[in-house]
Amino acid sequence: MYYVNPDCTCWLTVRVLYSGLKTGCETVRNNTDMEGGVQLMGVTTVEQCHSACIYDITCIAYMWDTTDSPERQCWIHTAYDATSGTHPYPGAILYELNRHCLG
Repeated sequence: MYYVNPDCTCWLTVRVLYSGLKTGCETVRNNTDMEGGVQLMGVTTVEQCHSACIYDITCIAYMWDTTDSPERQCWIHTAYDATSGTHPYPGAILYELNRHCLG
């Protein structure tokens, strides 16, 4: 699986595993996006997107864009992105993590 590293013009390979959350550790907002973010190329399921966020300690949210083409739907957001807030985005699903209760 590949994604674009925003700090360089290279491709990195990452291993993505699914990790569940305890109940109440994730807030889901339909038709909402967060400013900024990094698009993860090659991620084909929302579970892979979730897993990529969980294993990135800087990730506070991920967005699944149901309107984009396959392998272009996953966006990872960090605390820096959160300073700009959220906005309406038809077809987007924003998953905000509460890292204090992750298992």
